[in-house]
Amino acid sequence: MDYGKILKKELVLALGCTEPIAIAYAAALVKKQLGQTPTKLEIHVSGNIIKNVKDVFVPNTNGLKGIEVAMMAGMLSDRPDSQLEVLEYIDQKDIPLIPKMVENTLIKIFQKKNKGNLYIDITGYFRGEEARVVIEGKHTNVTLVSKNKEVVMEKGEASIDNGVMDYTFLSYEGLSEYAFEGDIDNVIPILDMQIEKNHKIAEIGLEKDCGMNIGKNVIKSSEVSKSKAIAYAVAGADARMSGLSSPVVINSGSGNQGMTVSLPIYIYCLNEKIEKENMYRALVFANLVAIYIKSKIGSLSAFCGAVSAATAVSGAITYLRGGNGRQIEDAIKNSLSNLSGVICDGAKPSCAYKVYSSLDSAFLAADLALNGVVAEGGIISDDIEKTILSVGKIAKDGMKTTDEVILDIMVAN
Repeated sequence: MDYGKILKKELVLALGCTEPIAIAYAAALVKKQLGQTPTKLEIHVSGNIIKNVKDVFVPNTNGLKGIEVAMMAGMLSDRPDSQLEVLEYIDQKDIPLIPKMVENTLIKIFQKKNKGNLYIDITGYFRGEEARVVIEGKHTNVTLVSKNKEVVMEKGEASIDNGVMDYTFLSYEGLSEYAFEGDIDNVIPILDMQIEKNHKIAEIGLEKDCGMNIGKNVIKSSEVSKSKAIAYAVAGADARMSGLSSPVVINSGSGNQGMTVSLPIYIYCLNEKIEKENMYRALVFANLVAIYIKSKIGSLSAFCGAVSAATAVSGAITYLRGGNGRQIEDAIKNSLSNLSGVICDGAKPSCAYKVYSSLDSAFLAADLALNGVVAEGGIISDDIEKTILSVGKIAKDGMKTTDEVILDIMVAN
């Protein structure tokens, strides 16, 4: 298994919450095919896309929210090739036009069922012509582009199912061996970018009023390593959920997960003066564990993604504090025993609160593991692989109805 390739595939830049950005990306591709801004738009999206776009601010829109706003912002970008950074390429003078564009465009929005949790299908119309773009499985996995019903590009079923890369053969044992003993030199530039970009938005979140300002309040409470490490990840989520225009390096398709899995490790290592090699190995381990758990949970679900990211951090912190392999596994089990079942009720400023709660639990999980305490029974198995599979089963199968009920409540609110 090429773990370096997985990291290079997953740890990419994104500006803003990835679900509205994926819509903006698809809309930009529609406009590119038409050669004009559509006068009519029809969009079919999965329930989880609706859930994660409804209440989050879209970058470079002057604080606007919603599917319609994300589409119009995408239409203003002249760089559809920039994918999840598409909204970085909007002329600032055009931003005030977005509300009028929404008002003047006939837009129809439909929920698409039985097409997976991540599905975006946009058709744009202009003077008798039409263009269609479909994204499935992953935020940048374009599976269909057509113009006037003629296929320009289409992918097969395999690409739709796994978003290009197959993680079926990922294993905890294999990724641990790579992270702690393998040659990781070729992924250090990606890790450096992850630290630089994610640290930058966290600093902004600590300086400005963003979202619920949870990061600011956490860092005021104490200057010890743990609180500061948590505060930076939370402040990054504060800023990102507020639509701040600063790209982050994502993990498993999520910026919040990318910051949750990286910033606590980086800040903790700075404060504790831990050697760079150990920091890099901890980052490789945490990123891969987060990807592994998320691959079992699914790209979007009722299961909060901060949990999988923070769980990975619990193992990394245990490693940095001198824990052995068994203690690292025990920390992950402790974290999952406490956090599994935390719901995702859509992207919004209060996501930062869940990042805080998940990381606070992760540090406790590490403390317990290092003191010989490990959760047992229930969904926790002695086998770490089986435990992760069980959590994935809960998220994929057990929380399907939960996901539907959450969406019903959100739409009614």
